[in-house]
Amino acid sequence: MRIVVKKEPGIFLLYLALFGYFTLYKESLKGLYRRYLPSKVTKITENYFLKNGLPLKTKEFFDWIFTKFRKEIGESTLGYFALLYRHPSKEKEIKKFIKKEKRNIFTYFKEIKNKEIEAISLIDSQLKKSPSFLNILEKTLKNDIQTKKENLNLLKKTLKKDLEFFYFKEGKNLKITITPFNYFPFQAPSMVLLLEKEIIVISSEKYHPEIIEHEFLHYFINPLVEKFIKKFPSSSSLIIKLSSQLRKARYSKNPYNLLREELIYTYLNFKKKQKNIDYQKFMKLFPCKNEKDFQLLLKKSFFYRDGCRKLQIKNLSDFLKKSESFYEYYIKNNLADIIFKFLRFYQKEKSKNNNLNFNQFFFKNFLSFLK
Repeated sequence: MRIVVKKEPGIFLLYLALFGYFTLYKESLKGLYRRYLPSKVTKITENYFLKNGLPLKTKEFFDWIFTKFRKEIGESTLGYFALLYRHPSKEKEIKKFIKKEKRNIFTYFKEIKNKEIEAISLIDSQLKKSPSFLNILEKTLKNDIQTKKENLNLLKKTLKKDLEFFYFKEGKNLKITITPFNYFPFQAPSMVLLLEKEIIVISSEKYHPEIIEHEFLHYFINPLVEKFIKKFPSSSSLIIKLSSQLRKARYSKNPYNLLREELIYTYLNFKKKQKNIDYQKFMKLFPCKNEKDFQLLLKKSFFYRDGCRKLQIKNLSDFLKKSESFYEYYIKNNLADIIFKFLRFYQKEKSKNNNLNFNQFFFKNFLSFLK
């Protein structure tokens, strides 16, 4: 397993271009959620685009994407295409990924690729005409890369323990590329691009090994969940039913998304011997002391806003009266509880056989835990 920290030029330019596009053309969001991180860097970048604009072909590319492919193409798909900027050798495996995961846009592969590469290269050319602004961005990235490199030893130890726990032998030959802090996220706080022998982690969250660990685990958990649901299609309805509304609000009612995310979240809690949050703990962690705090929470948090809207909660007094209903409806996570019990069972069996294969054990036993 090899871990590197570096800027991926295509990814960096894609997010910068998206930031410029939605800074200048906010109306193009049309109800889409946009993640925004206020900082000195983002303010300087906003001013840069307000002064210099966006190349016409770059704007036209995003207009095309968010009109013609609004439901089919998200930032993850754009990210895969962006990897081809300065890395044309990756085209074969990215084409393979798009054909498998995004069949309905596969016939447009060449057109999307060419237009996105052009849109990115035009941003690259535009930046070179503003060396002082480019220098600010490069200095910021360089500092973050250095900080992440200083924490690699701890990360390597953590990931090796994960491989041992799950008995994922194929992880030994994996390359992990960690990109610098993303000041210009679109929607996801963090994301991973999965290639055949490499994973690329993109994050706009404060650095913590667990963020990298979560994205790293997707490389192994995603194919496992895909095969499991394909083999046991009846599990889909159970997974959706058992998942919390909070997870469904974030990952949709897609059993594949729900199970893979819950497996990873619960495993990370299991390592810390931290069970799923109960009602008492939920209320203890509730951050609002007054009505002003509560209204600010509704403004900032889509998840609280969505849950309160559905339960007709408009103020702090309503929330305190209906807090148990809110927890039961929105937070309580039966799927996480089941996975926690399953992992405890697996750990017990693994103590008897250190070479126990998690994938095989999962296929043999997990369905009975769901029922």
